[in-house]
Amino acid sequence: MTMRSDNQMRSPETMTDIIAIAKRISPRVDEVVHSMYPPLDARLLEARCTALVLSVSHLVLITKNACSMSGALDWIDQSLADVEDHLAVLHEASVQSDISRTPSGSGTSSDSQQPMIVNENQVAGTSQMQLQQQNDSSTV
Repeated sequence: MTMRSDNQMRSPETMTDIIAIAKRISPRVDEVVHSMYPPLDARLLEARCTALVLSVSHLVLITKNACSMSGALDWIDQSLADVEDHLAVLHEASVQSDISRTPSGSGTSSDSQQPMIVNENQVAGTSQMQLQQQNDSSTV
């Protein structure tokens, strides 16, 4: 890692920490991708995306602290805030998926999982029920 003299790393241990934290990100990405394969479990996808975001946030925090570059990396904070918005959409989809899978009058459902589609319609505000109805009508 090349840095200017005014942004020196604080210690070699810090670089070791950054490497260790960065190595945690790739498996998290793999887990997110794997959780997107059918049958899709919205809760699992949300949990794995959250774990990925936490790993990236941890790397950002340690790197900013180690390099004393807090002002130069404000764009990262904005990007992480945007990711939090996406996580909120995933959470809503997860809740809607749970609601649609739970038969009325029953606390839990042990039926096979139905695929859930998360796309830009949900981001624009289309509810999960509307998407499920669209999917049901297109498969008939």
